[in-house]
Amino acid sequence: MRKGEGLLLDTVAFYRLLMGEGLSSDVLAAVDVAGRSGRLFVSVVTPIEVALAAQKKNASRINLDGLGPIGWCSIGVRNLGARWASIGQRVALSASETPRRLGYRDPCDALIVATAHARRLRLVTSDERILALAKRDPVYLDALRC
Repeated sequence: MRKGEGLLLDTVAFYRLLMGEGLSSDVLAAVDVAGRSGRLFVSVVTPIEVALAAQKKNASRINLDGLGPIGWCSIGVRNLGARWASIGQRVALSASETPRRLGYRDPCDALIVATAHARRLRLVTSDERILALAKRDPVYLDALRC
């Protein structure tokens, strides 16, 4: 993690962390350090992605334990000692560049990547396109594979 900066969990990383699903020791250590220093974040876009995943009719559907996506995510954020990463004008404007950089048009991913970029946070993700962007342009985005 870059000195003085924190981590932004993408939706999959957030879910896997909450469910205890096989994250590497490097990721767990980085999350621990960021959490203890008050620099662990979850995007306000995450409840949207969680809501969409909960509505799927296939094996990738997630179980919210009877809670709505906002409640489930809020409990998760609190349990991790994380904070919400909001979307302001700077993030929204930065997101307009993300589809070109990523090569696809997922608006939720665009906003999450833009949040990491604008706030200079390291993004924890398993998304190969996002990881490839970070490798291609580490000045624009720093990412950690989960």
